[in-house]
Amino acid sequence: MADFVLDVNDPEGLARFMADYGIPLPPPISLASAGEPSVNRTLRATAVDGSTYIIKQAPPYAVRHPTIRVPQERSRAETTFLRILHEDPWLADTVPTLLHTVSTQHLFFMEDFGPCDDFSDLYRGATLSDEDAEWLWSWLERLHHHPTAHLGDDQKSILCNRAMRELVHKHVFVVPFRLDSGVDLDLITQGLATAAADVLSDHVLLSKVNKLGQDYLTDGRQLVHGEFTPRAWLRTDEGIRIVDPEFCFLGRSWVDRGVFLGNLVLAQQSPTMIHRFEARLDPRERAMAGVEVLRRLLGRFQLPLEADLSAKISMGRIARQWVVGWK
Repeated sequence: MADFVLDVNDPEGLARFMADYGIPLPPPISLASAGEPSVNRTLRATAVDGSTYIIKQAPPYAVRHPTIRVPQERSRAETTFLRILHEDPWLADTVPTLLHTVSTQHLFFMEDFGPCDDFSDLYRGATLSDEDAEWLWSWLERLHHHPTAHLGDDQKSILCNRAMRELVHKHVFVVPFRLDSGVDLDLITQGLATAAADVLSDHVLLSKVNKLGQDYLTDGRQLVHGEFTPRAWLRTDEGIRIVDPEFCFLGRSWVDRGVFLGNLVLAQQSPTMIHRFEARLDPRERAMAGVEVLRRLLGRFQLPLEADLSAKISMGRIARQWVVGWK
């Protein structure tokens, strides 16, 4: 069959596609966006019987940044990751249930948690409660301790997610740390370009970022979400739910743990909370937190931060200490 393109304005086309592929779900009568676009097309379908479900398709580019080519195999990694998490009843309750997949079209159907918000408001002044922070930390610990030795070679190959990881490596550890990254930082925050030049001339820091990036590319045995940020945490009536593991891979837990701490800094959460989680991390994990902060401040993939130049310089100072403090 010809390639199918998921279109929010074409529920009839999706209904025909579902009939052609024998997908055992009620056909949609309407489609709507399910959250802010990221690398994938993600829509909420309302069916003829009033039920809803989520459809996700991985085009060969990032939906939010169409000029960036993104490997479509990420959809197989995400669905494999979700299936494995459903081996653990506790984790299964925290992530969407897969309803159907069409791997040839890089498309799959999932349980809908209903209209709900993610935690992006943390970047705009909201406060993460201690209870929610500890729950998120517990989720990571449960994920990272989930057994993987039983996985078959096919599953391991898919979860290597190599092409996706190489793309992430480029945009996390390489491009943001170039003086010629192509981002006009003064258009984001006046004076940020001058502050960035000081960071980007620190050869000790750049050497450690490069080393950490090489470690990121090394395979491991732990399940890694890969983008454990407030945009992946949903507030639902049943509690927090975790979504969007399209950057997942088999690696090492320091990636997720560092990204988690880095986003607490970027969201300007309380020093007490930041220090509490910093104390739980080893130097490499703190270095990853530092890279996450710096790449978000200096790179193309900016966050909706309510932070002036002084706040960003302060964040950068903490991040720089964490990176250069890694032996």
